[in-house]
This record gives sequence, structure tokens and C-alpha cells, in this order.
Amino acid sequence: MKTTVQKMKNILLTLEKAQQYYSVLSVLNSLKLSKKQIEVLAFTAIRGNISSGGSKELFISEFGSTKASLGNIIHKLTKKKLLVKKDGKLVVNPKISLDFNNTIILQICLETK
Repeated sequence: MKTTVQKMKNILLTLEKAQQYYSVLSVLNSLKLSKKQIEVLAFTAIRGNISSGGSKELFISEFGSTKASLGNIIHKLTKKKLLVKKDGKLVVNPKISLDFNNTIILQICLETK
């Protein structure tokens, strides 16, 4: 078996890094997340939760959303178990949550049968 390695380096702002990470996860896992859903995941990962401290209002003003639209997105992400309740607050599922202040190295292994 032959292995191909491709290295790419990109310097991004924390929010952009989170958005790209969740975009890659969406594509690789066929989640079919919309741009807004990815923005909510990224925002929530950076902020810590989407439940308190004016998080929803800040998202609405920063990303040009409405309260109803955000509610629908949160419902869909919760249904897919990408957002979960922790200590009464909605957070990104710990299985896919990273500290985006750090350098992130993704290793993707696609094998053929």
C-alpha cells in the first residue's frame, strides 16, 4: 500500500479556524451542515456555550440571524447530537470540541478496501 502525505499550513483567526474545522467534519461525515449551522457550532465552541451571558443575542447581531432562525438551527444541531446539554447549558459535543486557540493538526486517513 502506498501512502500519500500532503501538508498544508494556514494561519487563521480563531473563529475562522473553528468554521473550517466544522466544515471539514461536515463533509467527511456527510452531515450536510448549512453555513449557518457551521457558524453556530464555531461560535459556540469559541464562546463555550450558546445558552447564557447574551450568547444568542451576540450571535444574532454578529451573524445577521433572527431569534427564530437561531432556535431552529440549535434544534437541528441538538437533534444531530452536535450540541448537547452540560450543566444546564448547550455546548458543542465534547467529542468534536477543540480549543481553537491552539494549533490544530488534522490527520485524515482514507483507506480503500
